[in-house]
Amino acid sequence: QEGITVNALVIEEGVTGLRDYYRQNVIAGPGAFVLVANSFRDYPARMREKLRRETERQLSMLAPRHSACRDCVITQSNGVITNMKN
Repeated sequence: QEGITVNALVIEEGVTGLRDYYRQNVIAGPGAFVLVANSFRDYPARMREKLRRETERQLSMLAPRHSACRDCVITQSNGVITNMKN
């Protein structure tokens, strides 16, 4: 559906071709991506990276494209977007 993005985190430990399968058949939408964990041991770090990328993308879509304030700086910290005057 329009406006929906499906990303993937693949654990390839002992399995070949999963990355390509997910790239061709699973992910969809604007900016969709596949991350690969080479083993179950790599999974937590790769999941954090996946969540970070997804969150950053969502936050960037929420940020105002044109600020009414000409001398403001838009900052992002801990998931909060702030529009501050210089």
